[in-house]
Amino acid sequence: MRADGIREQIAALTQQLGEAERELERLRIGRAVVAEVLAEQDTTMESAAGPSAVPVVQAASRWAMVPVFAPNADPAEALAGLPQPYRDVLEAIDDAGEPLRSVDLCRSLGLGVQARVTEAMRGKLNRLVERGWCVSGEPGR
Repeated sequence: MRADGIREQIAALTQQLGEAERELERLRIGRAVVAEVLAEQDTTMESAAGPSAVPVVQAASRWAMVPVFAPNADPAEALAGLPQPYRDVLEAIDDAGEPLRSVDLCRSLGLGVQARVTEAMRGKLNRLVERGWCVSGEPGR
């Protein structure tokens, strides 16, 4: 009796394992296709952008921003493509004229200095640095 139950469990688990392996293979193939497309897109953008390209940020979805290089784009237009909180951060950095810590930036924007607020600001600053909108100097600034 007990052996029959275990055999049934083994059969069910074997079927689930097969389904999971098929799904994993599908994901591997999808990842390879995405990597190829992105590699082709990068080379196409680099060759089309030329030396005077300006990064333009376009919304890929509600939560993700993807920088796209547009040849000879107007920096003001590129800046207008950023969400308002990011524009506010860049303006505050520009007004300060010196490196700022995230807590100082939060103070200057009137956001408060709670840990959750400064950590969120640190994330925004890291994204701006990754996308080439500002430069990170010494650690912490």
